[in-house]
Amino acid sequence: MRWFALWTLVACGPKVEAARNTEIDEARPSTVARGPATAPPAPIPEAPGRERLIRALSVRDPAPSCETIDEAAGLGAAATLIEVAETVESPPWAGMRAAACVTERHVAEGREALSRWVAEERFAGLARVVISGLEAMPEADAVQLAREALNGPAAAAAKAQLGRSERPALRALVTP
Repeated sequence: MRWFALWTLVACGPKVEAARNTEIDEARPSTVARGPATAPPAPIPEAPGRERLIRALSVRDPAPSCETIDEAAGLGAAATLIEVAETVESPPWAGMRAAACVTERHVAEGREALSRWVAEERFAGLARVVISGLEAMPEADAVQLAREALNGPAAAAAKAQLGRSERPALRALVTP
C-alpha cells in the first residue's frame, strides 16, 4: 500500500496534491459568512484568575501546594476554586486539587459548596475529597459535613473513612 501512495505522489505529483487539498478545503467549514450574520454567543463570565489557576492545578507532578494555588487564584480564591472544582473536567486532577484546597484552606467560605458536594450524586468524586479532608477541618464543620455525607450518595465511603478517624467526634458518628 505504501509503494502505491509513493508511486502516485511521484507519478502524478502536483495534480494529486492539488486535488487532495481541494477536497480537504471543501470539507472544512467556510470562514466566509453565508446568509444573515448572527451574533457570536456571549462569553461565559470567568472568575478572576481562573485561567492562571487552571494552569497551576494542571501541573502533573509534583502537585502544587494549596498556598501556590491560592496565589494563582488571586482575590476570591475560594469562589474560584469552587467554580473550577465543579466545572473543569480536563485534566481530571485539576478539579480534585481545587476541591482539596477548599477543604484544606477555605472551609468557612466554601461551606455551602462542601455540603452540596457530599449531598449530590453528580459530585461523587468531590464528595470523596471532602470526606478524606474531614480530619483537617475545624471540628464543628467536620462533624456537620460527616453527618451530611452519611446521608448522601457517598455514605459507604464516609462510613469507612469515619471508622478510621483519629478524632473521637468523627469516629463516634459510625461506632455504636
